[in-house]
Amino acid sequence: RRLVVGPEAEGVFTLLNINFFLMGITMSCVGIIGEYIGRIYSEVRKRPRYVIRREWDIND
Repeated sequence: RRLVVGPEAEGVFTLLNINFFLMGITMSCVGIIGEYIGRIYSEVRKRPRYVIRREWDIND
């Protein structure tokens, strides 16, 4: 196989592992920032969590 394809590159799997590790950290940071921005957006809107459509009087 080495005669046809050539010698295998050294350290390719190490570079791939480092790359995937750093991509995982990046995706985690993007998720944390997205959660933070989503909570800020919900707080800025100042909408109530629910709206009371009708009130019933118990004394009737």
